[in-house]
Amino acid sequence: MVWRVLGSRVGAATTGSLGKGAIWNGGGSPVASALAVRQNVAASVTHRLSSLQSRRLLATVTATTAESRAAPGPGEKRVKEGYEYPCFDDAEQIYKSQSSLEVLRALAVFRLCRVRFLVDNAQALLDTSKRVLGENLTYAFVRRTFFNHFCAGESKEGILPKIRRLEDQGIGCILDYAAEPDIEDIKESLDILADKEEGVKSARVIAYQGERECDANRDLFLHCIEAASQRPDGFIAVKMTALGKPELLEKISSALLNLRALWNARQNKKLPAQHKKADTFIDHHVIQSIDKHEFFEMLDDIGTALTEKEKDKLFDKFDLQKDGMIDYLEFTEALTLDDLLTRPFFKRSGYNVSAITRSGKLKLLNEEETELADALLARLRTVVEAAAKAKVRVMVDAEHTFLQAAIDHCTRQLQREFNQEFPIVFNTYQCYLRYSKQRLLNDMERAKRQKWMFAAKLVRGAYQVVERKRATDMGYADPIHPNNEATHRNYDDCVAAAMAKLHRGNLLLASHNRTSVEKAIRVMKAEHIPKDGGIFFAHLMGMSDRLTYPLASHGYKVYKYVPWGPVSEVMPYLVRRAQE
Repeated sequence: MVWRVLGSRVGAATTGSLGKGAIWNGGGSPVASALAVRQNVAASVTHRLSSLQSRRLLATVTATTAESRAAPGPGEKRVKEGYEYPCFDDAEQIYKSQSSLEVLRALAVFRLCRVRFLVDNAQALLDTSKRVLGENLTYAFVRRTFFNHFCAGESKEGILPKIRRLEDQGIGCILDYAAEPDIEDIKESLDILADKEEGVKSARVIAYQGERECDANRDLFLHCIEAASQRPDGFIAVKMTALGKPELLEKISSALLNLRALWNARQNKKLPAQHKKADTFIDHHVIQSIDKHEFFEMLDDIGTALTEKEKDKLFDKFDLQKDGMIDYLEFTEALTLDDLLTRPFFKRSGYNVSAITRSGKLKLLNEEETELADALLARLRTVVEAAAKAKVRVMVDAEHTFLQAAIDHCTRQLQREFNQEFPIVFNTYQCYLRYSKQRLLNDMERAKRQKWMFAAKLVRGAYQVVERKRATDMGYADPIHPNNEATHRNYDDCVAAAMAKLHRGNLLLASHNRTSVEKAIRVMKAEHIPKDGGIFFAHLMGMSDRLTYPLASHGYKVYKYVPWGPVSEVMPYLVRRAQE
């Protein structure tokens, strides 16, 4: 019975839960997953059991094996069809590098994760334990169980043993300093997220604690770069809300979305009724372009008080292809906060204040906010410059949709600058969003036009509950696909579309879904992409070993997402993993 429980728990943990807003969602064959774990655990701990116990255990495993073999699993069927896939069912190969103690710890962790009361009240129980037993005993228990299973260590030096063990198996590491503030203890928190995160723990939220804390976060990212640079193909993950005040990203995103809406509204006038578009979330790829006269009309619609000479300069900046016309990709790409020529679109100052403010078309930044936005971008640039110097890839994480337009815009600006010779900067695409595929294709087209190396991380998504609640409250269309099946389908479509156009660049597939991994391998084969051809697979530490190790042993580029930090500060991350 204990082995059945372990098999079901590992399968559940690696598949994730889209409905809970899990960042890494999955699927695959539950029978194969349970079978693999049962076989491995039996092999690992038989010598620790009595002879009678061993015979009973092996009899159970053998019976289960015979039962499951009656109906060939997906892995067997594909082998018979001639596909050259890693075998995700060979438990001996998958878990041979793990000790019996580690397997038993996994059993304990996933057994605890099955207890709903413990998971739902994890933070309260931890607080009670610290009051009754003290922090030392509480953290000692967490360190020996959840922390050691899901995290690599507490310091740069402490994470090295696990990193070396992974590297010995051909597995790379994506370093993430997972320490984060306890949002319940933060007095000055983020207004735009207030009440939106209630009851949602699986999506990581960075609360603004001041510019000094943002500087400290920048320094932590720099430490991660230093650690990652010690090994080839190093990665780190960066969250922009850790580097500045998120309200600024919300305001910039609002300005960019409103500009997008103005474009769509003007184009709608030219389209038949059945083709009109109104959803400002959608990253439309409209064929139509506008000339200088129409561009000037749009500036007047916005409310900018620019002279004719300034309008001419602005048109020349937007006309990236220098053909006398501006299309959608050019229109949405040319604006930058650090360019004084286009700054009036974002900054409420000078002649710009009255016309644009009265028009209500754009949310603008005041002088103080502009300085804070400059500081945020400067921190991000410092991190990327250090990464470029060390040849470490930087993955900019996706966040809420009401912040994402600004994150995308800033990330693309850095990609255009730093991805000329090497794919340093990765943007993240959440494929549970309805417009994600078009956004992905648009960005690949931008990279092709501007001759920089496209680099992307594809995930399913992390903020489902929050996004749907916000859409309902504010009265706009739900940006998320209606169900898991649609999300899985879109994820696989995005992978195929990206691989088909990925002539130079990198693609990182962050998925625990066995079916998606197998489809990706099939697309690689169809597109003649070699195993070292810029495609990476990634899984969370403590999850989906059944995918990670076979991929590595067959020569695919595969990584573990390696969180680290002091136990006391990693608690929110561990709670989310337990819930997931």
